[in-house]
Amino acid sequence: MFLKNGLRGKFSVKHFVYGPNYRRGRKKDMTKQNMTNPVFGYQLLLDLYDCKEGVCDDLQLCYNFLDEIVGHLGMEKQAPPNIFRSDEVRFPDKAGLSGWVPLIESSIVIHTLSPKNFISIDVYCCREFDIKKAKAFCWKFFKPGKTDEQFFKRGFDYYKIETNYHSMTVENHGLKSPDVIVHKKDAVCFSSANMQVSSNI
Repeated sequence: MFLKNGLRGKFSVKHFVYGPNYRRGRKKDMTKQNMTNPVFGYQLLLDLYDCKEGVCDDLQLCYNFLDEIVGHLGMEKQAPPNIFRSDEVRFPDKAGLSGWVPLIESSIVIHTLSPKNFISIDVYCCREFDIKKAKAFCWKFFKPGKTDEQFFKRGFDYYKIETNYHSMTVENHGLKSPDVIVHKKDAVCFSSANMQVSSNI
């Protein structure tokens, strides 16, 4: 994470978590959540059978799905979605689309197979999300006749591993140069006046 991304505009006490997991306006204190959360990530795998005719080939629809589900689940994009059409001449049994959207919290991936109106979706996030909400959003877009689902917790030992720091706090105190406090075993306070704001941590 680059400090410059967290030091724009007016400052108040905000928490950044290794990953990072900060989003302006998020009600949950992500620092507290990760400190008490025993796993790194949550992964929902959905297999949608007998989807509505035509959706597996609809490039715009699948792009909109990736673009809109992020905000619907309260996640944060790193970049716009990318989506590609498979070469149906060379690979007729794989005709369809493949796409993903990179997230601060991980990624959301979609693969469609037109010959069988089949879609697989992978929602992976390093914080908990509403599974029912995610499934309902997929249903609305693709209207499957049958579904399979799996849910996994990942990275059980992630928070047991020692790191140089765990979180960071930015405090303004009404000054032009806010204090950046890195929380680790022995808390150290840095002043942005004595460090490059673009330093990578």
